[in-house]
Amino acid sequence: MLVLPTQPVSPVDLDQSASANPPAPTPSAAPRPKFPKDAAGFLTTLRGRVDAYFTRTGLRERDCWQMYLKTAIILAWFATAYGFLVFAATSMWVAVPLAVVLGVAIAAIGFSIAHDGAHSAYSDRPWINRMAGMAFDLIGASSYLWHWKHGVFHHTYPNVEGQDTDITNEPVARLSPHQRLRWYHRWQYLYLWPLYALTAPRWHLMSDFQEVIAGQIGPHKVPRPRGWDLFAS
Repeated sequence: MLVLPTQPVSPVDLDQSASANPPAPTPSAAPRPKFPKDAAGFLTTLRGRVDAYFTRTGLRERDCWQMYLKTAIILAWFATAYGFLVFAATSMWVAVPLAVVLGVAIAAIGFSIAHDGAHSAYSDRPWINRMAGMAFDLIGASSYLWHWKHGVFHHTYPNVEGQDTDITNEPVARLSPHQRLRWYHRWQYLYLWPLYALTAPRWHLMSDFQEVIAGQIGPHKVPRPRGWDLFAS
């Protein structure tokens, strides 16, 4: 998944010598970092404030009717757009807008249904979270691999070079100051926007297959899917 930069690379960085920008080590050579205990109590304080918010407002943490209504609306939107595109589009002038509508619906499924379900944010019932997470499979991705790549590795090592494969898009993009700086990266805040459209096809048609075959995501070994997980990989 590409993470778009918010600003261009500084020209000052581009004038640095090559010795100041050595090639980044390969993922296999990157040591796995260890994190110190939360001595300052940040995580404990954060969790306490979140719990206090739900207690104060009386809102449910999960199983909210608004979430289920949102899910129904998005799935109806997706099905309607797909149906009209397949059965009612008679010309390019009709098909192209419908394709755009369908694409946005697919993005909504990924961000607002599958993502939340895979993070166990939908329900206190694990099977409901599992079903919501499998919406990834509905739109062509693998919920099994997403669990490992995003839920485990990304959230364990967020933005850590050599461990978080969500920031590995070299040499096209430089998404970490620890990655090799190339001259054209000063323009990535412009050229990554159209290239971002290639993220989903690359993910669905290449990356997932490569990772299942290799049994590995970046430097991390992953267990090969078995049983029901074979249908979600």
